This record gives sequence, structure tokens and C-alpha cells, in this order.
Amino acid sequence: MKTFGVVNLGNPRHILAIITMAMAFFYIFGLPVLNFLHLIGGSISPVGRADHETKVLFQISLNTLVMIGSVFSWLKLVHNYNLNAILGSLKLKDVKNTHVAMVYGVSASLFFMIGMYMILSLVYILTGFKQENRLALWIGESLSWVGIIIVSVLAAFSEEIFFRGYLQERIGLFPAAFLFGFAHISYQNIVQVVAPIVFGIILGVLLIKTKNLYSTISAHFSFNLIQLTFIKIVTAAFSSIFI
Repeated sequence: MKTFGVVNLGNPRHILAIITMAMAFFYIFGLPVLNFLHLIGGSISPVGRADHETKVLFQISLNTLVMIGSVFSWLKLVHNYNLNAILGSLKLKDVKNTHVAMVYGVSASLFFMIGMYMILSLVYILTGFKQENRLALWIGESLSWVGIIIVSVLAAFSEEIFFRGYLQERIGLFPAAFLFGFAHISYQNIVQVVAPIVFGIILGVLLIKTKNLYSTISAHFSFNLIQLTFIKIVTAAFSSIFI
């Protein structure tokens, strides 16, 4: 019977876990590539704003289900963890100094955002290069204030559980950060791929230092919340990067 680490190919539960994770990887990485290559429909369509918000909220809910569901399924089916063990392995339970970790997270997010804005402004001044992120603008303009909160919370929890809590612990800091950026390829914006890679490295280091996933969740949440708020209020301001 072939085994690969903790995976036993003769165990039906492990086979189910592999299939579930493979489907999640196709959804998270394969579909954005197809979208980037224009092989499937785009995300922006000429419908009412209320329909836009419904579409965004449905998409983020589906993303959350896929990311968290695949991770929880793997840890349950392969490792036979109960809920407490799953949360502990993801550094969401039995962690120390959560309030301090969250302060570190918000601070890291603010420094990253300010740094990226300064770099992009300098590049624009020196070269005239600027990329408008139409998809980020569409998302920000489509959402109500409640929608902005929901999207910021769900994106932060689901992506941090998948990329930092699960992937980084298995494949390492830099590969996980690269995949985090690659997952944003459907934005069809080079800044939107490079920025998440850099942000992913920062978040990964933050997790290593704090050993608390709430640090990266708070960083991710605050970044998206501020970005979406600025997009909604000022429309095009801070529209170059949305992670």
C-alpha cells in the first residue's frame, strides 16, 4: 500500500481528502488562470448595483466555503482531528497574547499600505506607469457598508486559514506567498499579483513571529477594510491594490 507522508492511498478517507483538496486548488488557482486567459466569463457585467453586491457576496461566501471547508476536511479526514485540534493546528486556539498579535497585525497592514502607496506614487512620477484596477473598483463601488464589512471579514478569515494557517505550515513561507499572489491573477493587473506576494511574505513572517493566526487575520481584514472604504468614498483612490 503506497503512502506519502501521512497520506495513505489505500485509505478511502484519505482519497476523499485528496479529491476535495484537488477541487479546491482548481477553484482557487485554476479558475483565475482560465479567467485571465479569457476562457471563462469575466466578473464585471452591466447589471444593477444591488445585483452587483449580491454577486460579490455570493462569490466571497463560496470562496470561504471552499477554502475553509477544504482545510477542515483535510485535517479531519487525514489527521482525524476534532474541532479543537483543527483550530489548534491552525493557530486559532490555545494561542497567547491575541490582543498584542492583532495590534501587530493592524500595524503591519498600515505600514505595508503606506509603503505600497509611496512606491506606486514614485513609480508613477518617474515613469508615468499606472494600472487601474477595474475589478477592485467594481467591488468597492458595488458594496454597501454592511457588504464591505462582510467581505473584509470573510476574505481575511478564509484566505488566512488557507494560505497561512494551512499552506505555509506545509510548503513554507515563500511558496505560500507566491501562491497567494498567483491566486489574484484574475485581476489582470501586475500590481495585484506582486503586491499580494509581498503582503503574503509580511503576513507569513508575522505568523512565524506571533504564532497566532489572529495577527494575520487582523492585518488582512484591516487592509481590505481600508481599501474598500477609500474606494467607496473616493472611487479611484487606493484602487491599485486590493488583496
